[in-house]
Amino acid sequence: MKVWRSNQGRQTAGPHALRILHGVEKGLHRIGDRRTRMTSIGIRAHYLDICDFEVVVELAPGTGLVVRYGSTEDEDIEGDPEDRDGGAVAHLVVRTVEELQSTGADQLADILHGARVRTRQILAGWSAEGTNVVLRGIRFVREEIPPAAGDLPIEVALLGLDRTLRPAVAWQQADHPDRLDAALAKLRPEMDRRYEMHRVLSRQGADGLVDQLVVNAIATHMDVGAALRQIASGVWPNLPGNLTVFDESDRLSCHGYDPWNKDFAWNRDKLIISGMTLPATVLTAKFGRPVTQLVTHAMLSDDMTILDASSHSNQFGHSITVTIDQPRLAFCGASGRVWRIDPALGAMPSLGKVDDGAEER
Repeated sequence: MKVWRSNQGRQTAGPHALRILHGVEKGLHRIGDRRTRMTSIGIRAHYLDICDFEVVVELAPGTGLVVRYGSTEDEDIEGDPEDRDGGAVAHLVVRTVEELQSTGADQLADILHGARVRTRQILAGWSAEGTNVVLRGIRFVREEIPPAAGDLPIEVALLGLDRTLRPAVAWQQADHPDRLDAALAKLRPEMDRRYEMHRVLSRQGADGLVDQLVVNAIATHMDVGAALRQIASGVWPNLPGNLTVFDESDRLSCHGYDPWNKDFAWNRDKLIISGMTLPATVLTAKFGRPVTQLVTHAMLSDDMTILDASSHSNQFGHSITVTIDQPRLAFCGASGRVWRIDPALGAMPSLGKVDDGAEER
């Protein structure tokens, strides 16, 4: 987001931010609120932003509120957010402040303080077991759609490892402070998995894992080391359109097809070979053998073995689907080097995925 912060001074605010600022201040004056102060105004500037506007205010010392307006998932919203009416944003902010302040500023502060203390205690338990997530902030949250009766939405900023195992802040929401424990409990398994993966990779001296198929596929287009260094730095290499490499929660994987042989395609651990069919007995006999005994291709190597294979026929013709077991190689993001995992340094944790529900920013 493009963010204006109050400590930067009004003279640095853009025209749209100023309109929102003036609208909020006017509304607060109307309802007789002299305690609430503006902290920041965010306006969408990137396709990854989850809303058009994000206004943060402080209701009292240590009592924050974020108001989000204009979900980017709303199909009816088009164009530049700065072309939209800032008055609606200001109105939502003031209305939310008025609703919350009816509870009482001191009571709101007590609610957040209690949630803050409880979250730190929960995270201390995580840390004692090797999952070192740290609380970075806590605040009330409100969006365009009003909360359900009895709800008091809250969110906490947690500093931990993101899905690429790099330090990052994620916001975890709960419908009410009393349900924050349950929201954190839901997040825990994924955070445990990330920290365990990080420990295992550290023992291997690696930054991450990469599928052998990714290494083979990249090697047909460019230097593998150069590509991995770019990926580790957050800049994706310029690969051809028939090859897509992506960072899953446990490793670098890929999908693609051969532009010179449209009958050969792959997706993670699956191969699709069109225009080919074999009896089930022949395919079953190949289980556990190198995939190169079934099909040869520049993307494939002898260290990939067949776990499953089956023939299919439909109106489009024949095909064989093959599931392979391929090496997951360790790699260094600084050098771009890859190497085999040393089992003596520890087994890899399960590669199963968990939906954490947290929003990383």
